[in-house]
This record gives sequence, C-alpha cells and structure tokens, in this order.
Amino acid sequence: MTIITRAAEFCSSPKFERVFDNFARDHADAFIDATEAKDGDVEHKHEYKELHDQYLKLFEEELSEFVESEGATIEEFFKECREIHDGQYTALFEEHNYAWFVNHLLACMDYKHFYGLMVNEARRLHHLEALHIHQSMEKRLYVWGSGGTGQLGLGTEDDYALPQRWENGHIQLESVTSGGCHSAGIGSDGRLFLWGSDDRGQLGHSTSKLEQNFVNVPTETVACIPRESKTKLIACGWWSTLAVVSSKCGDRQQGDRVFSWGSNDHHQLGRDQRTAVESSAQIVHLPPRLQVASIACGWKHSLLATAEGGVFSWGSGRHGQLGLGAEVLKTEVPQSVEALKGTAITNVFCGWEHSVFRSSSGEVFTCGNNRHGQLGFQQVSGSVASENPSERRKQVNALPIRVADPSDSSLGLRTVQVGCGWHFVLCLTDGGKLVTWGKGSHGQLGLGGFENVYEPNVVPFPLTIHEIACGSEHTMVVTSSGDLYTCGWGEHGNLGHGDKTNRVSLEKVDFFTNTSQKIISVAAGGAVSIAVTSIRRQ
Repeated sequence: MTIITRAAEFCSSPKFERVFDNFARDHADAFIDATEAKDGDVEHKHEYKELHDQYLKLFEEELSEFVESEGATIEEFFKECREIHDGQYTALFEEHNYAWFVNHLLACMDYKHFYGLMVNEARRLHHLEALHIHQSMEKRLYVWGSGGTGQLGLGTEDDYALPQRWENGHIQLESVTSGGCHSAGIGSDGRLFLWGSDDRGQLGHSTSKLEQNFVNVPTETVACIPRESKTKLIACGWWSTLAVVSSKCGDRQQGDRVFSWGSNDHHQLGRDQRTAVESSAQIVHLPPRLQVASIACGWKHSLLATAEGGVFSWGSGRHGQLGLGAEVLKTEVPQSVEALKGTAITNVFCGWEHSVFRSSSGEVFTCGNNRHGQLGFQQVSGSVASENPSERRKQVNALPIRVADPSDSSLGLRTVQVGCGWHFVLCLTDGGKLVTWGKGSHGQLGLGGFENVYEPNVVPFPLTIHEIACGSEHTMVVTSSGDLYTCGWGEHGNLGHGDKTNRVSLEKVDFFTNTSQKIISVAAGGAVSIAVTSIRRQ
C-alpha cells in the first residue's frame, strides 16, 4: 500500500470530514456571495483565492502530521500527487473507498473545482441554517400528484392537485422516492417501506398474499432486507426496485449488498435468471466488498456507482443506455462501464432509454437514446446498429460523452446537482442556475415553450436555486429562500398549483408560502411530487 492510499484512508475518516464541514460553515456567507458575484468581479475573485489558500493550508496541516509519521514530507507527498494528476490517476483508488480523498486533492490543486465544491457545501449549510432547522421547528412531509395505484401513500387511489401532508404516526421516514407507479421510503432506523402498484412484484411482497395488486399505505417489506442490515439507498424504476443495504454494525470490510425485485423482463434485476417477475428480494451479482454511492432504475435498465467512482450497468442496452458500446444490446448481470474508467463518477441517473453520469468534479456524461435531445448534444457516435442505420446514428449513442458548457463548448458543464426525467435532463450549477435540455413537449424544460432542445440551455429565472428534482415530465426547484417552483406536465396535479394545467415556465407553488412553510428538500418520480418542509412549532 503506497503512502497515498494510506493517507487517503486517514483523510476519509469522520474526523477529517468534520474539518471540511467546519470550514464550509465558517465561510458560508462568503461562498454564498460568490454565487451572486458577477463575472470579472476582481475583489470577489481575490477573496475566494484567499479562501482557497486557507483551505489548502488547513488541508496540509491536518495531513502533514500523518505524512511525516510515514517518513515523508508534505512537499514530497503533494509532489507525488501532482505527478500522477494526469486525468487518469483516480484509477489508483479503484480498489479502495477514496473518492472523498480524490475530491479534496482536486480541490486543493484546482481552484475551479475547489470553488464549486465549497460553494455547494456552503449553500447546503447556509440553506439549513437560514431555515432555522432546530428544536423550535417541525419537519413535515408532503406528497401530491398521481395516486391511481396508491403511490402517494395516503390511503386512497385519488390524484391531488395540492400538496397533502403525509402523516403516519408510527413511521418516521428519512427519505422518500417514487418510480413509475410505486414509491419507497427509508425509516430513521433503516427499515424499508413500499407502497403503490405491485402488479410486477415491485413492492417485494408475494402477490398471492395481496387482495389487490397495489398497496395504498406504506408497508414494511420485511422479506426484502435482512434484519441484521439497514437500508442505505433505494431506487424505484418503472416495474422494478433496487435497495442497497449495509451492516448495522458498519463493517466496511463486508461492503454493501444490493438487492433487486420486480420485473425482470429485460434483465434489469441484475441476475443470471430468466424469471420474468421476482417478487422476493435477491442479491444482485456484483464484485465483493463494494461500497455503493448511487443507484438508479429506468424502464428497462439499471445503474450503480461505487464509492470509488466506478460504474456498473445492466439490463437492456438496445438504445445504448448501458454505455457498454454498440455491440452490447443486453446484459443479465452488471458490467463495468469501461468508457468511464479514470473518471470518478459519484451519481448515476436513468431516463426512459438514456443514462446520465455525474463526476466528482461536477462534469456530466450521457449515453443512450437521443431522439429528443436528451443526451445534450446534436451529433452522436458509437451508434447502435438498426434496420435504418443512417437515421439511428442521429438518435443513439452507446458510449458516454461529456456534455459541454452552454457558455463555452470547449469546456465540460460543471454541476452540483443533476436530475433525469424520462426524456430530459436538469442540472444545477454552482452559481445556482438551472440548465436543461431534451424533450420539452409538456414545458418541463422551463424555457417558455414546448420544443425539444438538443443542447444545454440556461433557464431564465431571476432567483438563486438551491435544489432540483424532476418526475417523468415535470420539474421542481427550490430557491435559496426555501420557496418551491414547478413547471412541465400537470395532468395529475403534480405541479401543486391546484389544477391540472401544464406550465412552460417555473411558477411558484403558493400553498407553502400561504402556510408559512419553507422547503428543505424535494423529490419526484413519474407524476408524483414530494417535499419536506419546515414550519415553526405551535
């Protein structure tokens, strides 16, 4: 084990991470100002360069004692780091959980990356503090939109055009997500709950035990997750579900386990089995001792990112969505996406027939079907063969390609958050701007029309955005002041405006303003919208 890998273990410790959090918190106001500074603002630029230098000094101080104990100097250590910083060096950490450490090395050596990293963290801390999330405040969960198969968890099969408070006294959910027609939540104790459609076994229950093929209230899926484990991540696809579980004792040597259940028509469960439907959870075939950072389910395919920055894909690749090349039309078990090797991927997203990958530096890569412009560029290569190759080449790309910055096509787009709908993509920049592209048939791009857009466009919106989310064809954004705006498809009331009208531009959801609530976080899936709010206790 080299000194770099040993140092990475040290820097990935909770103690060292707290140093990073404290620095961001102490300088939150300065970094928030950065998001509002105009280009060419020399004074601000100088101030943030000073902050960068302060952070580098802090980083070196924390690291130097460890490095010196290894018989080296901090200067020698950083010299070695810089020598291997050739765009491929993150491959050195493939076998270890060093993605966080790689991020910090980049932050110290790359001013632009440092800026984005720190602004994002400062904005997160500033947002929570601005909303006064402490004992005098109460957190509430709201859902609205399509409830035809009980996916809202409200005990009905109705649609709701206004946010409905989700109340279930004995269940405390830490996170909620939604797929095509079912939803899932992780409890504060790591238990997993699912509700909505179960017509393809996606709830993890035995369908023979259900009187109907859906559940309209959250139900614990006991059979899915071993009692000695806790759910870490959950993803809902159209007819399938993925869950990542970890040992309750936090044994990192054991690694995470990934379970899948539901429809396996297109091998999206990641097993070498030909069963079309599997209502009981079984382990996805992955290398041992993996730590999972992100998972996603689409219509016919699934994606996973490891904590080390690697990516696996499985299921249907007919439209190039697996990122494995034109010759791979399907895979029953997870395959490593070699085209992204050397790029530390932290987040993965599945569209209907396309995939999106976000790197630790905030760059975005896409592959799959580009019929509606959802890949973010006009020309594609590595196309999948079809009966009409000349036409197909315009629409399909089987290898991930970096999405360009809308202001400078020679640079990659830099983001702090990404959202992926069925046929469109949202990105949030470190300056709090929304960038969109892809299908615009319902106004989901927020650009004032219904046209498809084949390249990234900045949405004209006067406020600083803190968080984004999207369903199949609608968009949600939270401003830095805690207000919610939506646009796009509203057929099921999923925009939250009290009607079922589509919107082509972001419009404020007055319900929360009228009830003196601020938005902490949002999520969406299909035609379902979800929000966690803060309100002062009575």
